[in-house]
Amino acid sequence: MRNLLLPALLLALTASGPALAADKKRVHPTEARPDDLICTYEKTTGSHLKKRVCATRSDREQRARADQDAMGNIKRGGGGSAGSRD
Repeated sequence: MRNLLLPALLLALTASGPALAADKKRVHPTEARPDDLICTYEKTTGSHLKKRVCATRSDREQRARADQDAMGNIKRGGGGSAGSRD
């Protein structure tokens, strides 16, 4: 029985490999549309579990620009309440 378990497990894993790869379809950047919905799993502060976050491509780009602007303001010492003391 034990001799059959390992080959059966390996067969099951190799058979499911192509099916898993087919689920991850890559989109060429020229085919990307602003209204494409993108879902990712992101770490949540204070938790070991990841949270699923979905947003359109344009929403993600807008958030990334806003985050970069905020980091630039913090680095320049302007705007932002983090670490400011009077």
